[in-house]
Amino acid sequence: MPLHFLKGFVPAAWWPLFPVVHLFWSILYVALRLRSEAATTVGDLGTMFRGRRILDVEAVILVAIAGIFPGLALSIDGGSAFYFSDVQRWLSVGLMMAAAGRLFMWRGVAQPQRPAVLSRADGQHGYRLIHIAAVLLAIPLLLSMGLNAVHWPRRMLQANATTRSALYRLAGRESPSATIRDLPQLDDPVALKEGLTAAQRWRIVSQLRSLSRLPDSERRQTALFIPQTEAAYWTLLARPGACTFASHVAPALTGMAMIDGMPPAGCKLSRYYGLGSFSPRLVSQSAQTSSAAELCSRSRRWGLTQVIELTFDESGTMRRTRMDCRKGRA
Repeated sequence: MPLHFLKGFVPAAWWPLFPVVHLFWSILYVALRLRSEAATTVGDLGTMFRGRRILDVEAVILVAIAGIFPGLALSIDGGSAFYFSDVQRWLSVGLMMAAAGRLFMWRGVAQPQRPAVLSRADGQHGYRLIHIAAVLLAIPLLLSMGLNAVHWPRRMLQANATTRSALYRLAGRESPSATIRDLPQLDDPVALKEGLTAAQRWRIVSQLRSLSRLPDSERRQTALFIPQTEAAYWTLLARPGACTFASHVAPALTGMAMIDGMPPAGCKLSRYYGLGSFSPRLVSQSAQTSSAAELCSRSRRWGLTQVIELTFDESGTMRRTRMDCRKGRA
């Protein structure tokens, strides 16, 4: 789809400014580089091009165009088109830092007379501007690196504190507020273990994992079926919008295929991770579609000879019902 990246990730009001903002570093490098060559006319550009004096400028322009083209011409899921267009930024910044001494020397501007004590050898009088330019370039890079270095560890620590506090409550223990500062008070292994074993989701996950210990020969011939009415399983992933991934949990933990495993009707499917190739469930399962005969018929199409239906009670305890789907037995 043309302009897919713009339509999906850039507000329409920003479209006119998108090339300037997105390609800022490339534009800045090209401008500084041409200024360093004292290029003022189209003729100057032609002369430098024929003399192969601005190969770096040509490379930056080519990479910028090649990088931005996929997102404007193709439909690339998840905003991944950014990874193509971001190359030009780091190429330009790297070249700018490497050539800072040349790019930030003001040509044709008389330098003020300096006291003898501060004078330097010829050709050294522009160093002060170079230092300032280097600092200005370094500040946004260092800030970005610093913020990223702090943000994600802090987010993980906060999630850890929230989880530990919830486990304390499940264990019937008094819990402090769930903040990072409270982590040292949330380190009782007995309370954490009691809370974990009391958690419904932990029981479901641990019992699903137990199915992975079945013989390989049996798992390769078995399909799992978890009815849509089993809310304990289909809401296992609590994050908003995570219903779209619930059907991946059982196959990932058991190593077995899942039959009729699309999320419940009303769950908005993600367009990513290959899920966009599937049609969402429009109606709820019926007694007919979840009958043993129908499940076995669908399983046999894939060469599977057994279906295990899984149900869960309020505590998360799992119950298995086996269906033999070999011809003449189902």
